[in-house]
Amino acid sequence: MLTFLPTLAFFCLSLYLLSIARFAIPYFSNSNSGGLVFSGIASKFLSKQNMRLVYFFWLLFSLISWIPWFEIDKEVRLISMFTCVVLCRYFFVYLRYKSVGRGNGAPGFMVYWFCLYGFLFAAVENFNLRVEPLSLLFLFDFSLIMISAGTYKLLNGYARGNGIEYGLCNPAWSYLSTFFQSLYKHAKAKNKVKLLNVTLNFSSFLTEFLIGIFILFDTLRTLGALLLLTTFIGLLVVKLGTLPFTMMAIAYAIYIQDVTFMSVFRDFSYIEIAYAIYGLTLILSYLWVWAYNLKLELPKGLHTLSLLSYTLSGSIIWSVFTRDITKHFLVIEGNAGDKLQDFKSLRTRDEGVHSGISRATLMTFSKYASMKDRNFEERLQIYLTSDLFSRFTIKKVYCYEIEPGVDLSQVNLKLEFDVHLDKNNKVNKS
Repeated sequence: MLTFLPTLAFFCLSLYLLSIARFAIPYFSNSNSGGLVFSGIASKFLSKQNMRLVYFFWLLFSLISWIPWFEIDKEVRLISMFTCVVLCRYFFVYLRYKSVGRGNGAPGFMVYWFCLYGFLFAAVENFNLRVEPLSLLFLFDFSLIMISAGTYKLLNGYARGNGIEYGLCNPAWSYLSTFFQSLYKHAKAKNKVKLLNVTLNFSSFLTEFLIGIFILFDTLRTLGALLLLTTFIGLLVVKLGTLPFTMMAIAYAIYIQDVTFMSVFRDFSYIEIAYAIYGLTLILSYLWVWAYNLKLELPKGLHTLSLLSYTLSGSIIWSVFTRDITKHFLVIEGNAGDKLQDFKSLRTRDEGVHSGISRATLMTFSKYASMKDRNFEERLQIYLTSDLFSRFTIKKVYCYEIEPGVDLSQVNLKLEFDVHLDKNNKVNKS
């Protein structure tokens, strides 16, 4: 059954790459050629023309990695998988802080993470190595991800019944925003908003905690996988791209794991030592994450080591669907003929979860820095002058703050500014 895991992982990568085909080039190319990447190793190479080639071969290698119709040697398939993992690592992890698109956030990271383990499981099978230690590492790593996600939500409003409702009521993040706005209007009329908030928010972070704990125990693993599956079936109402499908596939991969802690130590070898070192790296990585969440200051040496582990492992802080991210609704208005209507921004290729991540990235800069801050202006310029908006002449940018149960026509306007592009394509704001 575990031989199916690599197929599942690289199928998710192919699905992801196909889902972003319309805007993959501007998302992954450099800002000098109309993309969102503003720095990083090899970023100068990522022109639109070069990125088209990279994207084509990335998609081709992802298909070769799982489609059985390609009659190729196992070693060639492994090389194809490894190439995909390297590309995922670069675009989804390395560019996380070097692009307005933030490496496509959790959807990009989880595809990278799943493909990494898909490659490792395929390598273990190819070289006839013991699979139990890798299975345990797979479960342990995913457990840390879920517990970390639950911790972040717990400490950022969810325990106070304040968090998920903003994303559910925000049309930039939710397919059913109108339904949830109506639900909150009804709750306000019945004075049951607090009960609704507590129910939604507590069930969210508690579910992540339970999944993280359950999958570590062989007697509870099936329940944990089922909980993960049903959670992301429910999250199909949210604009998360292919992330729900990736997580459902991971739920199945968890379900087919057949490993206990004791079985790992029956025949200990050098490869298990490598797994143990990586497991320790993960622990140190999430030590930094939890210190960040709890606003704790680690001893200098431990801080340096944990930050290095965080960088090497590529771990992510799941901050999506906290209030500071999803309360913003950014609207971009063009000139006459492209007028703002019903709070819907211009239809561009920048839609769905990738739009939400990019715009949330911009607005978190505005939260921590003034509108005159150079970082914010540079990122705003990169975003507005990218090929995502090549068909439009941008006139104004508005930022509204969503309030659950309040009509979009009545929500607060937080920021409003005119946008003028000079002859050098620089953004000037009045």
